Amino acid sequence: MTPQADEVHAAEPLAYFDLILADFDAGRATRHAHLGHWDDPIQRPTTIQEVHAAQHRMAEILVDLLDLRDGHRFLDVGCGLGGTVELVIERGLEVHAIGVNIDPRQLDRCRTLEPGSAAHIDWVLGDGVHLALADSSIDRLLCLEALPHLSSRRAFFAEAQRVLRPGGVLVVTDVLVAPGAAAVLGVEPAELAARIDQILGPWPEPLATLDEVRAVASSAGFRETVAIDATVATAPSHALSFEGVDLDAPHPWSEVLLGEQVFSRLHAAALIECHYLAFVLDQASA
Repeated sequence: MTPQADEVHAAEPLAYFDLILADFDAGRATRHAHLGHWDDPIQRPTTIQEVHAAQHRMAEILVDLLDLRDGHRFLDVGCGLGGTVELVIERGLEVHAIGVNIDPRQLDRCRTLEPGSAAHIDWVLGDGVHLALADSSIDRLLCLEALPHLSSRRAFFAEAQRVLRPGGVLVVTDVLVAPGAAAVLGVEPAELAARIDQILGPWPEPLATLDEVRAVASSAGFRETVAIDATVATAPSHALSFEGVDLDAPHPWSEVLLGEQVFSRLHAAALIECHYLAFVLDQASA
C-alpha cells in the first residue's frame, strides 16, 4: 500500500496551530513548530533568532539519533510545517521522505518546501495511529512532539512496529506532566487532565508517565537505545510560552497560553517533563 491522501481517519487538528500558521505566513516563524533545545538553558532567550536556533538544535539532535542513510525511507509522523524534512534536505541525504499530518493547512505549507537532494518527498494527510503504509516499509520513523496529541500511545507504537522494517529506528519526543502534579496544584487529576486538553488539545492521555510510555514501546517489540531527559534543556521554551518575552516580533499564541493558570503553575513548579527516546525494532511485524 502506498500513501494516499484520501485514506484519512478521523482526527482533530490542534486549535492553537492557527496562531503558529499565522506567524509562519507572516515570516515570524521557521518550519520548526516545536519546543527548542538550549545547550545552555540558564540564559533566557531575548530574541526570536535565539528561539529559532534552539528549535533547529532540537531537530538536529533528533535527526542524529535517527542515523539516516542514503536510500532510507524516512517517515515523519506529525511533520508540522516540514522543519525536520528540511533539515534532512540541508544535510544532502538522498532519502524517500514521507511527512504525515492530520491538518491539511500544515501540509499546504510543507508542499512549498523544495526537495533538494532528497530522492522523493510525499506529504500525506493522515492519522499517526492509522498509517496508509505497507508493513515493514520504513527504515526510520520520527514522531517529534506529536505523540501526546495522538489518540493512543499504545496504538502509535503498534502502528510504528507494523510499518518499520526489523532493525528500523524509531525516535520520539514526549512531553509529560510529572507524577503528582495534580496533588501539588491542589486539583483532582481529572480536572488537571481536562485543563491540559483544553489548552493544548487534543491531548488524550495527559497524565501518562515515562514508565508507561516505555512499557507500551517494549510490548510492541521496541528496544530502547537512547534516553535523554531534555526537561531542563527545553525549559526556556515554556518560559517563553507562559511568562511572555519581549521579542522582536509579536507572538499572539503566547498570550493565549499566558492566561491559563493551571499550566502556568505546572511550569513554575517544574512539573513538565520532556524526553527524547530512541528505539530499535527487534520484532518484525506479524
